[in-house]
Amino acid sequence: MALYIKNLYVGQLTNTSQSTLYTVPANRACIVKNMRFVNTDTTARTLNAYYKPASGTARLITPSNMTLAAGAIAIEDNEVTLGAGDLILGDASMTGKIDCVISGIERDA
Repeated sequence: MALYIKNLYVGQLTNTSQSTLYTVPANRACIVKNMRFVNTDTTARTLNAYYKPASGTARLITPSNMTLAAGAIAIEDNEVTLGAGDLILGDASMTGKIDCVISGIERDA
């Protein structure tokens, strides 16, 4: 069983509700180790992150409409376990102002 330590997502959140940030590949399982969010704007912005099972409903894994001050960082380091086809979703109050890095471990299922 191979383990893959990697960045699962590197990019910016959009204002599209529940945009897909990461999907667990087929025949894999994953542990999200941490998520980092940085507000690159000069004003406060809000964000949401969600866990969505492959055949279920998305659930918030951050506080609803979490506010980040201008230039602030939020680190979510509670682990989230995912199976094949599960997703991490996210959105922000404005496109291109919240940088996001999601790090974790994938393993062969």
